This record gives sequence, structure tokens and C-alpha cells, in this order.
Amino acid sequence: MKGAGLSPPVDAEPSVTYALMGLCTVIFLFCQVPSYHALVAKALAPSSHAIWSGAYWGLLTSAFVHFALWHILFNMWWLKDFGALLEPTMGRMKYLIFIIFSAIVSSGAQLAFSGETGIGFSGVIYAMFGYILATRHQIPLYRRLVDKQTTMWLLGWLMLCVILTATNIWNVANAAHIAGLIFGCCTGSAFTVKAHKALCRAVLLLLLMVTVASVTYMPWSALWLYQSGNYAPAIKALSARIERDPENGSLSFMRGFSYYSLEDYRHALRDFDKAIERDPGNPDSYKHRGLSYYFLGEYRQAIRDFNRAIELDPGTACHYYNRGSCHEKLGEYRQSIADFNKAIELDPEDFYFSYDRGVSYYNLKEYRLAISDFSKAIKLVPMNPNSYETRGLCYYFLEEYMEAIKDFNRAIELNPNALESHYRRGLAFQILGNNKQALRDFDETIALKPSYGDAYYGRGISFEELNDSRQAIKNYNKAIALNPADSYAYYSRGISYQSMGDYRQAVNDFDKALELNPAEGDSYYRRGLAYSCLKDYGQAVRDLDKAIELNPESTDSYYQRGQIHKLAGSYRQSLSDFSKVIGMDAGHAGSYNRIAWLLATCPQKEHRNGAKAVSYATKACELKGWKNWSFLDTLAAAYAETGDFREAVRWESRALTSKSKTFTDADRVDCQKRLQLYREGKPYREK
Repeated sequence: MKGAGLSPPVDAEPSVTYALMGLCTVIFLFCQVPSYHALVAKALAPSSHAIWSGAYWGLLTSAFVHFALWHILFNMWWLKDFGALLEPTMGRMKYLIFIIFSAIVSSGAQLAFSGETGIGFSGVIYAMFGYILATRHQIPLYRRLVDKQTTMWLLGWLMLCVILTATNIWNVANAAHIAGLIFGCCTGSAFTVKAHKALCRAVLLLLLMVTVASVTYMPWSALWLYQSGNYAPAIKALSARIERDPENGSLSFMRGFSYYSLEDYRHALRDFDKAIERDPGNPDSYKHRGLSYYFLGEYRQAIRDFNRAIELDPGTACHYYNRGSCHEKLGEYRQSIADFNKAIELDPEDFYFSYDRGVSYYNLKEYRLAISDFSKAIKLVPMNPNSYETRGLCYYFLEEYMEAIKDFNRAIELNPNALESHYRRGLAFQILGNNKQALRDFDETIALKPSYGDAYYGRGISFEELNDSRQAIKNYNKAIALNPADSYAYYSRGISYQSMGDYRQAVNDFDKALELNPAEGDSYYRRGLAYSCLKDYGQAVRDLDKAIELNPESTDSYYQRGQIHKLAGSYRQSLSDFSKVIGMDAGHAGSYNRIAWLLATCPQKEHRNGAKAVSYATKACELKGWKNWSFLDTLAAAYAETGDFREAVRWESRALTSKSKTFTDADRVDCQKRLQLYREGKPYREK
């Protein structure tokens, strides 16, 4: 009898079919438990993004997932009937292979045409139906189940689903149904009926190619373009879909995210507005709209969006972090720290949360707390140079320069182009007196950024410390050219001109420094010294007066004004200024010495007082351990004023034994002349 050899044995049990039904049922039951629903869906029906990222098993496993009762009942009914026919006639192994490929091909087709795999066994059901439809003339048993009425019913259902999807009434995985049907028909025709063999195998090959393309390369799919990061073509494809479905908030969100990723924040805002309008309960829309406002510098508006994201999703750490970042930009560091605290509480292992809280503490000058956070950030991500650099800055401002240098070293090791680390390490070396190493760092800073004016300024300071005023001036010139409003560059250049004896040019630079910063007392102080060297004592005193007005605690200003009053012959004012210094600093040996010198050698008799001169000179020598030749010279002059020339000779002779580098040949000649006077019984009088 025709086809009799293909009829199944009556006692054959479709065990694979029953196993498939049991598997689908167990998965369905797990999906009904709220705590398992999301877990099962993520594991067995991964998103398209997950599949494109490597979760390829989703093409197979999504076929076994059902969420609705009617869905599983519908599919299991047909699986029971079709499986009872196909499994015995095909054999268990071939039947199982057919089921697996049906699931993969139908899911692949659905992914290729819609961007999602869909769920459920219906793609496989239509593959089984297609196989039976193609082979029913060779296997009479199949005709008993798949008669004309059943065929019309299943094909009619297929067409109805297509219509419902096209009219946006009900979204059905039609591509999976159609691909499954074609796969089943072609498999049956090519391998069982052996009719149209070449054509059917070509169609099967095409279906397999579509399946492979669905997980590797789908440039026609807006969703694939979006999730693979091809944002420019994704925008074009998404725009076409939005025209057809303008009420779809997900499409607006994806296009907004594409604009956001391309840093086109204004267009992104418009799409996120639409996404929020259509789905006001989606925290991601508020998050990304807030981020768009953030990058546009509209921090207050961004904070409002992050507030809403937190209301909708209070357990997500990044919402607090994003809001904290806005507060940080606004200089509201206490608020930013509060938000970073919450973010760290929710996710203590995130590098950026600890790092940015450290930045807020740094901006508040709470350097110890900042160091703690940067240390934690380093523990979380040991190879990030920024953590070492910012921790180094904290140590720098705490004046722990060796610790700062260690961190700058590590930052530079990790990133040889770490500009700020080179510059700050140079400053640290400069403060520690290692100006040659400082110069190397400033050189490297300038090599990395030739327009870095502060590096030229720092290099000028180091050259001046190394007594190379000409090189210092060249660097100050460059710093001024790069930043003409830098008062400190003019001030420091003025000091270098002063060191070279060019007092007029020094005055010009101090003038400019004061024009840029009239409240800078040091500039008045330095200009006063320059005027003094130009013998313009009146202007010198006026500048020192102003320096004292701006900084009344400066002993240097009183001391130098005392010197200038002495040069101008204003001895009473000179003595007053030196006395003022002693009142402010009882250990100021130089002022004791200056008073003693005036009391001993002043050309005006009314200001001389030998006994007091001896007292002040003795105090000065005691403060310096009797080792300062100049103070010993003053003590000798004081004794000479009292008429005790033997003591005067003794102390002058001792002064002449000095080996100090500051004791010049000219000084030695002057001391020898005074020694001769004392031997002749004559006091010294300054002219």
C-alpha cells in the first residue's frame, strides 16, 4: 500500500514530544513566580542586544518560554498532535534536530526582520505544520490530521496575525511563523518528498544565512544599528520608523540616545521629551535627558531630571552620582558629597563615586578626606593616573612635598603626558630647593604644552634661585606674552631686574604689577626698595608706608623702612621702625643690631647712647651665637662710643677673624679702618 512503510508503529511513544511539552510547562510555571520571572526571561529569552553581544543560545531557548496561559495551551495542543505524528515517522534524533533548527531559524528570522526574537513555540509549530503539509501526500497518516479545514484554519490564523500586527492592534511574531512554515515545507520537500530538491535546499540555505546575519550583521535594522553603536545610520533608520509609528516612545528614546551619543544634545533633548511624554514612568528617559542638560551646562534643569529619576528608581546609584556631579559643577560641594555618599552606599565598588567625592573634598580644601577617597579609588582602579595626580595635589597643598612627588611620579609613569603632574612636581622640587630638577619638569611641561604660561613663570623663579637673572627674565617675558594680565610675572621680573641692578626697569615692572593688582603689598615693598637704590627715599618711604598699610604684620616692611629712614637722615623714624620690629618679633637680631649701630655711630649727637648701644648689640650677638661678624663689628662700635676702647679693639679684632662668605674684602678694609680708630682712642662716626 502506498505510504504504508511510512506509517508509525501503533505503540510508538512520542517521548521527545512529551519531554518538550514538559520543559515548556516547567519554564511557564517558573515564569508565573514573580521572583523568577525576570531571571528566566533574561536567561532563556535574552534581549536582542544580549544576543548580539554573544548570548546566541537565545535563538533556541526563547522558543520554550511562554508567559500567557492561552499561549502555552495553544502551542502545546499543536505540539502534542503534530509531535505524535512526526516523531515516530522521522525518528527521535532526526525529529529533535528538526525541532532545534526550526526554533533557531524561526527566531533568527524574527530577529532579522523585527529586531527581537519573540517568545514561544509557535515558530516551531508552523515548521511542523509546513513539514506535514509538504509530505502529506506521501504519508497518508498525516492527511488525517492536516486536512483541508485544518490547513485553512492555520493559514487563516497566520494571515490574521499579519493583519493585526500591521494595524498595530496586536504585535505578533509573524516572521517566526512564516519562516517556520517555509523551513518545514522546504525540509519536507527536499529530504522526504525529494521534489524541487535544488530550489528547496537553496531556500533552506537562504534561511540559514538570514539566521547567521541576524546575530552578526543587520544594517537594514534600526535596532541593530542602534545597539551596535552605528548611531548616525541608526538615526536615519529610526526616523523612518518614527514616521510610521509616531506614538512609540521607545523609538523616540533610542533616537534621542543616538543623538546623545553623537553629542548632539539639543536634538537628543527633543526626543527624550517625546519619550517622557509617551512613557512618564521610565527613569532612563529622565536620566539621559538630565545628562544632556548636564553636557549643555544647564545643571539646574539636569538636577530636576535626576530628582525625577531618583523618585522613580531610588535604588540606582548612578542617579545620585549624576545629580552629585551637577552640584559639583555648581560649586555646591556639600550637596555633591551627600549624593556621592548615597551612590557609594548603593555601590561601594564604583571607582568614579569615590574619585568624584574626593574631588569635592579637594575643592573644599578638606585634603585629608580627599586623600582617603583617592586612595580608595586607587585601590579600585590601580592604573588610573588621575587618582595619583589629584592625591598628589592634596599632599602638595598640605605641604607634604615628598609624598606629593611620589604620587606625581606614579601619575607620570602611568601617563607620561600628565601635564599637571609634571608642573606640580616641578613646583614641589622648587619649594624643596631642588631647582635643577624643577627646571627639568618645567621643560617637560612646556614641551607638552608650549602655551603653558605658568610653566615659564616657574622656570623663571628657578633660574632666579640659581642666580641666573638673565634666563629668569627671558622666561618671565614669555610668561607675560602668554598672559599679559599676570601681575606676578611682572613682579618677579622686577625682582630679577633688581638683582641685576637695573632699578629703573624694576620700578617699571612693579608699576605694571600694581596696575594689575593694586592690593598687592609685596609689589609696593619691592618698588620701595628699588626707589631706595635709586636714592628716591621719599617715594621709597611712601611705598613702604603702603606696604605696611596693606600688610601691617610684615616685619620686613618696617625693617626696610627703618633702613630707608636712616639713609634719608631721618634717624628718629628709623629707630622707631626698628623698635616696632622688635615689638613684633623679640628675636629679630637684625633690628637689635641696627638700633645699636645708630645709637653708637649716628652723626647726630642727640641720637647716640653708648650704653644702650652696647645692650642692643650684645642682644643681637647673643641671638646669633656670637658668630655674625657684622654684629661683632657693631658691638665694637658701641663700646667705642662708651669710651671703652680696649673692649672695642677686642671685638673688632674678633670680627676680623670671620671666615664667613658674606665678609668681603671691602668689609675687611672697613673693619681694619675702624680698628685703627679704636686703637687711637677714637669712636667711629657714620657720615
